[in-house]
Amino acid sequence: MKILFLYSAPPDYEAATSHTVEVTVSDGTFSIVVHVNVQITDVNDGGPTFASATYTATAAENAAVGTSLVTVAATDPDLSTSTYGKLTFSITAGNTGNVFVIDPNTGKVSIAGVLNYETTTSYTLTLQVSEQTGGNTDTASLTITVTDVNDNTPSCTSAMTFSYTMAETGTVSDVIYSMTCTDADVSDTLTYTLSSGSSTYFQISGTDLTVMYK
Repeated sequence: MKILFLYSAPPDYEAATSHTVEVTVSDGTFSIVVHVNVQITDVNDGGPTFASATYTATAAENAAVGTSLVTVAATDPDLSTSTYGKLTFSITAGNTGNVFVIDPNTGKVSIAGVLNYETTTSYTLTLQVSEQTGGNTDTASLTITVTDVNDNTPSCTSAMTFSYTMAETGTVSDVIYSMTCTDADVSDTLTYTLSSGSSTYFQISGTDLTVMYK
């Protein structure tokens, strides 16, 4: 006699990898118990999916290498212990200068290089998650905004040392010296003040460091 086992519902490897049943065979007087173990084999139920299609993060331009920015997440219908469900994260585009890195196992994105707001104010990375076996992948974008910090010293194109001879009959508001200075930090505003010397006879007028005597 053959015994036919029929599933009342399709087997699901992710729910249970095996099933055990006992079958009692009886002739009405005597009986025996047959133990049956059914092993379920895994198949690829589908590919990974990012929790979000877009991510954003902010980083100061002086942030240290190793600073964590964001951790992305993805799910897969297969178990993480299965090669179909074991996921790997990577950056596939947008990482100019390789200034960012992603942990392939956790999805944590960190700074790996030097940021410079004056040259690049934002990055848009293409992230990929892939399954170890099966070839299925998903992509998401991560936009990282670089914020400015005051990390540059003002510089002047005019001479830093200047001598001028004037007559004592000079006119009030005569221009003695004009300086032209800049700062690489685009958000900085330069101010000019007399920090020493004879403020009784001279003053600063305007943003170009025009010096006048009274």
